[in-house]
Amino acid sequence: MRADSTAALNVLLVDADAASRRQLRRLLLTLPEAARARVDEAADAQQALHRLAAGDVDLLLLDTALPGVDGLQLAAELQRRRAPGRELPAAVFVTASAAHALAAFELGALDYLLKPPSRARLRRMVARVAALAALASAAAEPAPDAPGGPELSVRERGALTRVALADVLYFSADHKYTLLRTLHQRHLIDTALDELERRHRERFVRAHRAALVARDALVALHRAERGWTLRLRGIDDVLPVARRRLAALRALLR
Repeated sequence: MRADSTAALNVLLVDADAASRRQLRRLLLTLPEAARARVDEAADAQQALHRLAAGDVDLLLLDTALPGVDGLQLAAELQRRRAPGRELPAAVFVTASAAHALAAFELGALDYLLKPPSRARLRRMVARVAALAALASAAAEPAPDAPGGPELSVRERGALTRVALADVLYFSADHKYTLLRTLHQRHLIDTALDELERRHRERFVRAHRAALVARDALVALHRAERGWTLRLRGIDDVLPVARRRLAALRALLR
């Protein structure tokens, strides 16, 4: 999910009923927070997957009752197709029955609304999307004036704390989140690996499509039964290395 204003949200409505899509679109666009949202529509899972493949969808509003592949199956398929380090759009079910709420939340749904949603209920949902986007933005926002150098914001038992970027040994993709590993701790953050690499390229190098490692933490490369692995200072974690990353890592270890 992008971390900019909800006014610039890219929304995809997935519902077999055209009238329901029109009603939800109109209601969504009456919200001040989403007045400038770009809204696309899909009538079934196949159309939705085609649109989602193009990227740039921030919010997915979907019904459970779709022809063929239903909404729950679509959400599961998106999880299955998710590439390491890539964020999925926030998924919110808008449906006529509460029967599938538990299954929806188990699939990572952000919210579950019953048709027809009230304007107030829809606005609360959009506020949750905005809060999640703000957290994703703050999760890897450096603090340039910090005495010890740049820091990352992480959630620890519900509180927002700071981790010095210099203490991070590696980041790795972990389902919907990114694992941040220091010498003694692990944290989950919402920022994708690609974004972390873009922001902190001078400190971290890609070892694998699912892992960024600190340049100053590299210790050794080892030949394993199925490829190469990487050891880092101070920890026993063994990270896989992509073959095409070997040359760059060897150069850093010289």
